[in-house]
Amino acid sequence: MGWDRLGIILGLGGFVLLTGGKASVIRASIMAGLYVLAPILNRPINAWNIISSAGFLILLWNPALIADTGFFTEFRCRYFNCLLFRNIRKYSSGKTQSKSR
Repeated sequence: MGWDRLGIILGLGGFVLLTGGKASVIRASIMAGLYVLAPILNRPINAWNIISSAGFLILLWNPALIADTGFFTEFRCRYFNCLLFRNIRKYSSGKTQSKSR
């Protein structure tokens, strides 16, 4: 495990503590931590899996959030972002070549 990755994960934990542990910060920190850990665990980086894992870990920590509208809204937005950027990347490939002469 690289020391730089350990520093990032510790920094994310410190950031969560500094902000008072708000749900959106916890979600973002878990997602960033999973993104940093994926290469160490020899796993491909997959946004869908990272979002789902973050949701699962948060629900393990606080199962009462299953009934929270904000929790579902937050994760629906993340899934929509993935869909949106996947489609933007798909349709923009090949169309961004410049035609300079």
